[in-house]
Amino acid sequence: MSLRTRLTAVFAALFGGLLIPFLFFLYLYLTSWFNTDLHELTEHDAAEVVAVFSEHDSLAVVLKDLHRTEADEFQVQIRLLDETGKVILESYGFDGVTSKSHAVSGPWGQGTLGGTPYLIYRTAVTYKSINYICEVWKSAEGLGLLKDRLRLIFGFGAPIILLFSALVGYLFARRALSPVDRLREQADMISSDDLSARLPLPRNRDELHRLTATLNRLLARIEGSFDAMKRFTADASHELRIPLTNLRGIIDVNLRKKRTLEEHEEDMGDALDEVHRLTHLTTNLLTLATIDSSKQSLSRTKTDVLTLLKEVIESARRLDLERKLSFVLNAPEMPSVNVNAELVRQVLFILVDNAIKYTPAGGRVTLSASQTADQLQIDVADTGEGIQLDEQERIFERFYRIDKSRARAAGGSGLGLAIARSIAKSHGGQLTVISEPGHGSTFRLVLPTPTN
Repeated sequence: MSLRTRLTAVFAALFGGLLIPFLFFLYLYLTSWFNTDLHELTEHDAAEVVAVFSEHDSLAVVLKDLHRTEADEFQVQIRLLDETGKVILESYGFDGVTSKSHAVSGPWGQGTLGGTPYLIYRTAVTYKSINYICEVWKSAEGLGLLKDRLRLIFGFGAPIILLFSALVGYLFARRALSPVDRLREQADMISSDDLSARLPLPRNRDELHRLTATLNRLLARIEGSFDAMKRFTADASHELRIPLTNLRGIIDVNLRKKRTLEEHEEDMGDALDEVHRLTHLTTNLLTLATIDSSKQSLSRTKTDVLTLLKEVIESARRLDLERKLSFVLNAPEMPSVNVNAELVRQVLFILVDNAIKYTPAGGRVTLSASQTADQLQIDVADTGEGIQLDEQERIFERFYRIDKSRARAAGGSGLGLAIARSIAKSHGGQLTVISEPGHGSTFRLVLPTPTN
């Protein structure tokens, strides 16, 4: 069922829910008003009838006068009874017609005269010192006709009104949802071939305007993701093509030309270097894929941060065989924290390895750590050449290198910092850089430290 149909049904149901009680109470009000008016008229006519008794000396003359006036003035039937209930006199309307009556409440009663419903009012009359009961019968046929006509009108009118309300609801829903239909048609025109297109914003700053703005922001994020995916695919293909091309060249040369044993050994060494580069690259790609996967659950264990930093420092000293850098650890004793120790160690190795590559001989690499109640901060600072401001965010992009030839010669794939930031985000933390050209760089890792 479409939203337009559901809105129409809801509108008709709400309107019907209001209409039916309204018609019901209107029916009760009109019939009650008519019934009250009928009682007042009957009581008034009864008073007029009683007044006739005081104007004549004979009951026969009274009855004759009542016969004359009942059709012209009172439009009632009259019956006079003694105290025992015996009929003494009655108007011509009772002649040859079956009548039934019964009391309802107080002086009032109901009856039928020839099949026609009547309202009966009983009042005491004293005539020549004799007490009588005078019954004034007034036709209630109008009340019955009113009820029948109201039921007929409401019975046929209510469905017509409900159908009309459903039609109005449908037109209203159609008009209200027409901008949504136009928005859908415009969104259908946007394809993966051109994600730069955006939906036009409505002039009215209403809910539809906010929805369109949200969809445009979503399209911008999708476009960014597609562009990043395309760049990643192109960069990964390029990075994989270089060692594969080198391997192919080495193999072609060895197959087409006779080589000495020394040349074969040199070529095999070069081929092994290319295989190591491929292995390193594919390992990094798999690491990124694993971290990016939403299915990966991050396991945390109690980790001694100071011990972890000491292990990284010792590994860094073993890596630095040529530049004779100095490594400084500046961290106090800290309580253990709940992190994934292997992933945090990998981040620190990446940062320290970069610091070694870009710090000149005799420079210094410093690891600092501090801890608060809810987060752990680790800084890796070097005395290298620093990073330009416009490149400080781009260095975290996959396959981005500031100096491509230098990084490739050093065995870098351009994925290290991307992996490090992904690991930080997987912990709910962040990895940033503070750098000034000529004054070194400081990479800051901030991780939340949950107690559980």
